[in-house]
Amino acid sequence: MIPSTVLATTKRASAVLFTLFLILSAGIIGVGGLSFRAFTRSTRVAAEHQLAAIAELKVNGLTRWRQERLADGAVLVANPSFSALLRRGLDASQGMGPREELQTWLQSYLDSHHYNEVRVFDAQGEVRLTIPAGQPPASAVSRALVPEAMRSGKPTFQDFYRNDHTHRVHLAVLVPIIDDRNGRAPLGVVALRIDPGIYLYPFIETWPIPSATAETLLIRRQGDTVLYLNELRFRTHTALALTVPLATMTLVAAAAAAGREGTVEGVDYRGIPVLAALRQVPGSPWALVAKIDRAESEAPVRARLWLMLLVVAALVAGVGAGFALLWRHQIHGFERDKLREAQERVWLQDVISRSLNEIYVFTPDTLHFRFVNACALRNLGFGEAEMAALTPVDIKPEFTVEQFRAMVQPLVAGEREVLTFETIHRRKDGSDYPVEVYLQRIELPDERVFLAVINDITARKKRQAELATKSEELERFTYAISHDLKSPLVTVTTFLGFLEADIARGDAEKVRQDSDFIRTAAEKMSQLLGELLEMSRLGRVVNPPVATTFREIVDEALGLVAGQIATRGVQVVVSDDELALTGDRPRLVEIWQNLIDNAVKFAGDATAPCIEVGVEGNGPDAVFFVRDNGVGIDPRFQGKVFTLFEKLDPALPGTGLGLALVKRIVELNGGTISLSSPGKGHGTCFRFTLPDAIRAAQKEAEP
Repeated sequence: MIPSTVLATTKRASAVLFTLFLILSAGIIGVGGLSFRAFTRSTRVAAEHQLAAIAELKVNGLTRWRQERLADGAVLVANPSFSALLRRGLDASQGMGPREELQTWLQSYLDSHHYNEVRVFDAQGEVRLTIPAGQPPASAVSRALVPEAMRSGKPTFQDFYRNDHTHRVHLAVLVPIIDDRNGRAPLGVVALRIDPGIYLYPFIETWPIPSATAETLLIRRQGDTVLYLNELRFRTHTALALTVPLATMTLVAAAAAAGREGTVEGVDYRGIPVLAALRQVPGSPWALVAKIDRAESEAPVRARLWLMLLVVAALVAGVGAGFALLWRHQIHGFERDKLREAQERVWLQDVISRSLNEIYVFTPDTLHFRFVNACALRNLGFGEAEMAALTPVDIKPEFTVEQFRAMVQPLVAGEREVLTFETIHRRKDGSDYPVEVYLQRIELPDERVFLAVINDITARKKRQAELATKSEELERFTYAISHDLKSPLVTVTTFLGFLEADIARGDAEKVRQDSDFIRTAAEKMSQLLGELLEMSRLGRVVNPPVATTFREIVDEALGLVAGQIATRGVQVVVSDDELALTGDRPRLVEIWQNLIDNAVKFAGDATAPCIEVGVEGNGPDAVFFVRDNGVGIDPRFQGKVFTLFEKLDPALPGTGLGLALVKRIVELNGGTISLSSPGKGHGTCFRFTLPDAIRAAQKEAEP
């Protein structure tokens, strides 16, 4: 029995130690709290300063950009030579000379000042000249502002507007030109149109430092609403389309539109809390918002909070553990060790369970699974209870029980430490996927088990298949090059020998003939190399996508082969379909140009050669066709027409690359191409699809 004095002393010592523990813990927590509060304040101030600096940078840039554009217009207003040139150019009695001079002058101004269109309106508001030519009619918004610009007598900004013909967003500088010789009467207005996508939008949207949520918004007040002027980072098709009520004052854009400036908290168009710097753009109806999600701006605070909590908890726990160790080290040592071991076991099991590899543990005798991690259950589609009744053979259809036991026998016998092999896993729904297996035997204190770590190699197999396909294509391509370039090289080599002999004999006529043969072979080789270069660029060099229609593409292609069509007397019938396409227009034109040119070449002896061009359907599955009544293609050769350098009639001009180019362009647009011909003398029909070009046009047409 422990004496009462010892018990009392122990209690007093425990109380003192407990009091000291509380004091130290309170001190640690207090210091940590003060440090965290100071860090929070400094982080917020740094974020506000950063947003303010970026907003100021953007506003200064926008202000300077507007001033530069108005200065461009002021140069025209103050230029009497240009006023005189405009007066002569608008006067029909002056002939075409002044008009062409005016067009040349404006074209050079357009090229040097990075505007994308110039229109000249006369004093009556009618368009008299458009550069570049062939543009859609002037927008109704622009026409409505011309009289006001003439009355103002000075360059004015036409704010963001959407063209009612092309539906694209533009700005413009309207420059009234005054006739000094006629009482300063207005001659007209020069409209310098600006594409904001060239400079303005990229300048607004760029953020000087990496950020996952930061963006800049340019807005203006429109009645009782806020109108977004640029495309937003987290929502598409918003420029001049997205509006919100001005009364939504928790919205940072609404606060900016109401004229507020400074750093504020609120929500953005997604309803997400943000920290924002608001600025008004001087001399404009615009307001600018530079914002960042509060979750991102406060991320360092949250990280510091967790770190602080961890440090405080660690210090408090350390102090407590130190005091506890003084009195109960011997008593609780064993229990503490057991608890640590259990925690490590639980932690290790959790790590294995969360692994992105499939992990299995099964017994050598019954082969039944003892453990299956979450990744394996997810990939196979079985539940834990179902897997407990299965064996590796049940999910590996390539093996029988006997074959599997024979394969793992080296592990059982200790001859091998690890087995690595590839096989197939079968899911619960019957589908298969390829896997790579790492199998080893594990010695536990009371038993032996097999541990299998599995990698899903579906992506690897797909890459290997793609690589094999590319290698095969490269091999065919190399063969075609070596085969078709060899012929002109042989010709050059042969006639160089003849040329030396004829020069030695002084036979001028033979020398000329030899030179002609060598030149023809060199030109043939140059043509082959040029078309090979064109073929290699497909898919690597891409023109900007352009919105067009099936009929526009066909008309351009017909213009390029009009000479061949007229010479041969071919009738071309084109359907009236206006199916919209968006893509690399020159490449799309090449499809129809090559197919129509090919049909003209092989018109044969038809008394009334005819080519039909059309389309069936109007969605992404629409099928285009080019059909002729020419010589047709023997079924034996139909499978070779899309092969590099393949020419069914060597006597005809060309290199045999045309249809191979067509096939490649069609495939780059997600489509396929095929041909049908009843046989020789019965014509040919090429049919192909362009789903990507049609989908792109449909997406562009969406509101």
